[in-house]
Amino acid sequence: MKTILKVLLAIAYFLFCFIGVLLITEDILLEIIFETDVAFVFCSDMYVIYYVVGLCVFGVFVWLYSKHGVFAQFTIGTWEEGIKANLPVREKRKIAGISLGVLIFTAILPLFWYNCFLEDGIEVRRFFWKKTYTWEDVDYYTLSTKFDNTLKFSVVLESQKEMSLDGIVCTLERLPEEDYPNGIEDFWCYLAGKFADRGIPLVVEDWEKLEQDLEYDYSREVVGKIRLLSEKG
Repeated sequence: MKTILKVLLAIAYFLFCFIGVLLITEDILLEIIFETDVAFVFCSDMYVIYYVVGLCVFGVFVWLYSKHGVFAQFTIGTWEEGIKANLPVREKRKIAGISLGVLIFTAILPLFWYNCFLEDGIEVRRFFWKKTYTWEDVDYYTLSTKFDNTLKFSVVLESQKEMSLDGIVCTLERLPEEDYPNGIEDFWCYLAGKFADRGIPLVVEDWEKLEQDLEYDYSREVVGKIRLLSEKG
């Protein structure tokens, strides 16, 4: 019974870490930081840190309280002992509390470290520092492929700082369906039209290679639309 309970707790922990926290922070963003009727794409790579810390905290609790320890191996009829924490109960509680505190801190970190693309500019926050860039601050924008061969849309400011519209882990789209029925792809096309009107160029090193690297046909169609929009400027 204890084994089943531990397995269920482990499953619940990972569901909360990888799904629950994302949903909670999304609701907080909608209610506190942004107006719900504003079209935006929220990007934060800080979720990477949260997931890494979440895995580490799970390992810490296994190390502290598991009967067989971390990296224990089960062979037929017996366990090969792993690394266990031979510490007093008070020390274990202290380490567990600190670990949970670090996890909570990294869970709320994306609320204070993000890029947010709005229809009229980019809002950047780094803890207590906040700045808003308008499209006049943009030098050019570019299309490329990500590690999974999907399309990446990036804006390069005059300071040569590059901002991607999708983070490594998290992109929370809050785009009105009537204006952006295809979500992020329509928002890319919207920005391409805005940039063309302002004379902001699209820079792609090798169009042929870009299209060859893309895994999906609809991504190539989006690239074609963006290219046509950019050439109208």
